[in-house]
Amino acid sequence: MNCNSCGIPLGIGSGNIWRANGIITGRYPPYIRGAFFDVDELNNLFDSISDRIGFNVSRIVTEGKQQDAKRYMSSLLLRMREREIATDVLALENAIATYARAWGLADVRVLPAKPGMAAEFEVKHPYSLPLFLGDAGGVVEAIEGQRTMAVWEGTGEEGVIHVKYAEEEPELERRIKAEIEVGIESTEGGGITYEYCPECEAPLDLARIFAWELEKASIVERSTGKRFVLTNTNGIVAVIRQLLAELGEDVSALILEIERDYARDLYSGAEGGFYLEREFDGFPLRGWGRPLLPGEANGKVTVVLRNPFNDHMIAGRIWGMLEVSEKKSYSLIWTPSHEGLLVLDFIPRQ
Repeated sequence: MNCNSCGIPLGIGSGNIWRANGIITGRYPPYIRGAFFDVDELNNLFDSISDRIGFNVSRIVTEGKQQDAKRYMSSLLLRMREREIATDVLALENAIATYARAWGLADVRVLPAKPGMAAEFEVKHPYSLPLFLGDAGGVVEAIEGQRTMAVWEGTGEEGVIHVKYAEEEPELERRIKAEIEVGIESTEGGGITYEYCPECEAPLDLARIFAWELEKASIVERSTGKRFVLTNTNGIVAVIRQLLAELGEDVSALILEIERDYARDLYSGAEGGFYLEREFDGFPLRGWGRPLLPGEANGKVTVVLRNPFNDHMIAGRIWGMLEVSEKKSYSLIWTPSHEGLLVLDFIPRQ
């Protein structure tokens, strides 16, 4: 499972490309974009939105991830059939369970499906219950060619996922499908270079940032001890877009504030201090985009990021990072990214 040279699971490097423009994509068409996500950050974001608006957004979160996982699995199946690789259902499910550990999603074991069920999985340590339910449902839906719904039975850390057949395609599903197909715009170029492991082709710096604990299906950031997950970005971005569409633009400011508060708590407690430039240096390896160093004029601080994986999440994080670094409070002025470029202006508060 792990590379003998760098210790990273073998499929991580061989299945992905770290591009010069600060993004990570799958190695094969349709080059689906991925990123390393802070698990606590993801769960805090969706839980906090639910708490603050008084409406549980779990269904939107699960549906968005299900459509994303289905798209990924469908592209994988197409590539396997083009290469005339056998696509036995049980073998596929076991292969995906293996990948799930390497990606930090969960410790998964395939169970014999009961009559009437599409699939069943024993699951430990899921990175996010609503997101992983979407992952499981989407993978099985792509394999079976029939709409499914995943149901959880258990505690937050251990249980069984029952994947049932479903009959109809709700309006929410159709809207999220459209959002996923929009994707995330990015620009080429960027000039970022990496030193790659000669055995598994992953960037060597990746092993310095993260440690893989496969027995726990966990990717751990060495500097903080926080759990991360490597997953597709389109599903999470589609969820945020759908939340904005369903709940109104007030959610836009809410997401920014939640992300800023999370980042402030995270970086203010950093052992050994917090250095803005060092944190920015790690953005491309995580697939977050390529930051340019902040510029300051007339008291205003401007941060430019090429190819952000999501405007709201990354803008809020940078907001919190800057406030911790400068020990000041700022107001944020920004517009959605255009042609892969996000410009953030921070104005000191009096």
